[in-house]
Amino acid sequence: MAVNKIKNRVDVLGERYRARAPSLSSSLQSVARYIHDNREAILDATAMEIADATHTSDATVVRAVQALGFAGLRDLKTTLKAWFGPAMNSEEKMSATVSELSCDINSGIDFVLGGHKRACDALSEPHNRQAVAQAVAIVDRRASGRAVWH
Repeated sequence: MAVNKIKNRVDVLGERYRARAPSLSSSLQSVARYIHDNREAILDATAMEIADATHTSDATVVRAVQALGFAGLRDLKTTLKAWFGPAMNSEEKMSATVSELSCDINSGIDFVLGGHKRACDALSEPHNRQAVAQAVAIVDRRASGRAVWH
């Protein structure tokens, strides 16, 4: 994910990363760079998951987080949540999308067509075709009274 500085918010992680990363060991630098470059993923990740992604240990992850000036992973996540700002709920997302698209009918049409194209592309993938076929077979068996429970 490209890290964009959000207007009126201080990028605490970015500032600490730029100031401290050069002085870290290579393994701590690797973890710090991963955290910096994958902020959204970090919000839901455990130390063990970050360790797996960086081919280090969970202890190295904790040391890297602390080397960046955070008390621990929870402190880092709290800082990242503040940087990202409050999440929009579904109604706010819908309203923002409608506002963006209402001024240009072609953008609105492109948006709808793009959504349908992504859905068709996903459905046409072999594993999804197989899953749909299995679901239809289950419904067919249940509808004909030959329900098979797995």
